[in-house]
Amino acid sequence: MRIYNGIAPTQSTTTEALLATALIAYPQIKKQVVKAYCDQLNLCFLRDLIGLDASMDEKSLNSRVKSGKMGIAGGSISWAVENRTRQPLTVTTVPTLGSSIAANATTPIAFAENWARPGMVISINNNAAGGSFNLLIVTGPTGAGPYAYTAKVLSATATTMPAGVVSIGDKLPWSYVATSTCVESCVSVPVIFDDWYKNYTTKMCITRVVCTNGITTATWIEGANGSMCWMSVEEGQVFTHFLTNLELAAYYGSTTVDTIGGIIVTGADGAVQTGDGIEKQIAGGNVTAYSLATYTLIANYQAFRDLIELKINAWAAERNIASETLYLRAGQAAYSLLQNVLKDYSQDWGGCCMMTDYKSGDTYEYKLGGAITYYSFAGYSIYLEKCMMFSNPGIQHVRTGSTTPNESYKFLIHPKTTCDGNPIYEIYFREGCGVSSAFTHKIVPGKVNPIDFSSPIASNLADGYTVAYDTEFTVIVSDPGRILLFNPIV
Repeated sequence: MRIYNGIAPTQSTTTEALLATALIAYPQIKKQVVKAYCDQLNLCFLRDLIGLDASMDEKSLNSRVKSGKMGIAGGSISWAVENRTRQPLTVTTVPTLGSSIAANATTPIAFAENWARPGMVISINNNAAGGSFNLLIVTGPTGAGPYAYTAKVLSATATTMPAGVVSIGDKLPWSYVATSTCVESCVSVPVIFDDWYKNYTTKMCITRVVCTNGITTATWIEGANGSMCWMSVEEGQVFTHFLTNLELAAYYGSTTVDTIGGIIVTGADGAVQTGDGIEKQIAGGNVTAYSLATYTLIANYQAFRDLIELKINAWAAERNIASETLYLRAGQAAYSLLQNVLKDYSQDWGGCCMMTDYKSGDTYEYKLGGAITYYSFAGYSIYLEKCMMFSNPGIQHVRTGSTTPNESYKFLIHPKTTCDGNPIYEIYFREGCGVSSAFTHKIVPGKVNPIDFSSPIASNLADGYTVAYDTEFTVIVSDPGRILLFNPIV
């Protein structure tokens, strides 16, 4: 699909449709048009959300509601994310250390959590000699927190655990259970319930009077099969503003709704409800602030690699991400920096890449920011891709004395999908009963009716016509723990 400017058609000679008319007659082209504009404007998140169909329609939403994975009420959507079924225990009282514990003797230990049960085996890594000590919980929990337990070392002989082998605040794993034979002996294991998240819709409407002198030049949209539709250049600029606004709200949005559902912020026309964007939904423990003054120095590239590798490995171990391909989406400055930092790990400087539609499975050539560079780093295949939204000085804060926004050094790392194959983030446009708020496009004829230039009917006497784009949407990060965010600080 090509987008270019040219002479506007005349009613008597053209058979091409106005874009607004074409979208009504052929709603399926909306995705293709948005994808083409996202490629041209480098709107990387909107390309995924709409161009690659990471969107929930009414049918998809209803199926998730029926399965209990999602709820919808008023202007909000709630969704469940299944946690890991193994959680660590936080030590508040250490067991006997530095002296012998007789075989079958008990030792006290306490945790901040109360779900450990007799029969569970807790493992302590022996950092002095290697291996581990296995402690069998025999009583507990008691108290109101921290919770006291007694345990026995699983050993046929006396055992001495060295001083310092475990400390207050350490996270200890429940490894397995050990029960008695020939009796009714069974261990009650904890059930880790789903985390529930909620986000609210954001309403957005922009408009402009397209004057007659803005209609003489057209923006043409040409499909792969040669079919064409058009809109005035001035209206085309309104459309690009609309898409850019949607991209920025989808990523940077912050909610105005408090914990009990009250809308706190009012604007010129009343209460303003907005929802959180992608960044606000990323799990707090997955956000790393890194110093530009430190890590942009060549002498500190190794330290920067070590920091990124440490964060990837800790995050992957916690989320049980073993062998997935990861995508590193970076602003232009971060892209350039990381090419230097990771240059010894590059696997294909020629790049790739074909992008895959989440629903249809169709592929198309990746065009955002040129070729993607492929790396093998930290035990993962990582594709480095450029996201100019972070770098555009027209939509980012540029400080006095600088020409590069700090945000240009921002980058995210994540797989493309959740563990069950859904997109990592999705967009939902409010719809129901046959009415959808996705890209509502309206034209109010003034002295010009762009659908019929010869029409004598006018809704007002504006010198042209009025165009408006309206939507109400919410973005959900399906699993907020599957994204790593690196925020630049000075």
